[in-house]
Amino acid sequence: MANRIVNKKQALLVRKEELLRELQYYEKRIDEARNTKQNSSHNENDSSDSELEISIEISPSIAELKLQQSMLKTCLHATQELTSVQVLQSEVNILVEDPVYEGETQITDEGTWKEIIVECRVDLVPFSMSYYMHKPNRLFAPVSYRNLNVSPVKVAHKRELAKSVLSAVTTPSDAVEVFRNYARAHRSRRCSLARLAETYGDSLYMEPMVNSFQMLLLLLYESLSDRFMLDTVLLNVH
Repeated sequence: MANRIVNKKQALLVRKEELLRELQYYEKRIDEARNTKQNSSHNENDSSDSELEISIEISPSIAELKLQQSMLKTCLHATQELTSVQVLQSEVNILVEDPVYEGETQITDEGTWKEIIVECRVDLVPFSMSYYMHKPNRLFAPVSYRNLNVSPVKVAHKRELAKSVLSAVTTPSDAVEVFRNYARAHRSRRCSLARLAETYGDSLYMEPMVNSFQMLLLLLYESLSDRFMLDTVLLNVH
């Protein structure tokens, strides 16, 4: 059951990335259509000796592009709700040459390379990702990812995730899943400390320590034990 939920989440994350790329594509098409309409000029050649053949490519209208853009935004927002991932900013660049990357299997299939840079947030944890995506020209060919770079924005998050599996993941969906698990644990830890502080107030002494949450709990336990011993003595006296 758990594996099925994880697979479903990963599929939704992949779909969200595809929607983001399509959204960027249609936004560029709208801008290109507007610029073409404003800067268009007609050069007529009345020479009967001219054998130049002109081919006209009919592109979707601005209204159609806007409709497709609206549908993609709706799908993107729904996917973000299901995956709990908020996309703060994204940029998609279509590469005219194959990118250079090392340490990964080279892709020889003909297709389209894209460079993707995205800023995301999962709950209280912001992070950035950049990677290359290759879409082969073959029908139903799988998408490949290369040169994935993931970095938490906050120094504390970066320090805590330094020894995690984050540096070993190779796909954006796996990276997002790592951040989802970390964000869940991060919020749980903050809530636990907040409840302790609210319950015992000045009786507790809490000092943040680097990579030593267990030691912090041990100090709190010792402090609480002193208080419990004092309460027991008072009860015995009365």
